Amino acid sequence: MKFKKDEDRWENNPIAQMLIFMPASIISPILNIPCVILALPLSMLSNKSQVVGMRFLLRLQHTLSLSFWYFVQEYYLPDILPIPFKYELILVLFGVYYGFNKTINEMVNETLEEQGFI
Repeated sequence: MKFKKDEDRWENNPIAQMLIFMPASIISPILNIPCVILALPLSMLSNKSQVVGMRFLLRLQHTLSLSFWYFVQEYYLPDILPIPFKYELILVLFGVYYGFNKTINEMVNETLEEQGFI
């Protein structure tokens, strides 16, 4: 729970803004392209199903963009943790989602409101 309470500290810190949220704001629009392609089949479903699918895709997009430094580290130093990549990836994405849950939910709700889903 302590890690979750520190989320406000990350949001209000200008150095953290530059190190975490600036790369995420650059990576997130790039990840928008595959999310739009994956969301196209959702247009055939009901509005409620579309919102659920969009929430999932947006959460995934923002979680991946906030975990930018993990992917940089994995490229330059690939063998720091001696566990298989797929398990390491799941652990990292879960940790990022858990640690920045409030921020991710705010960004998802903001995007859904802008697009008229809510």
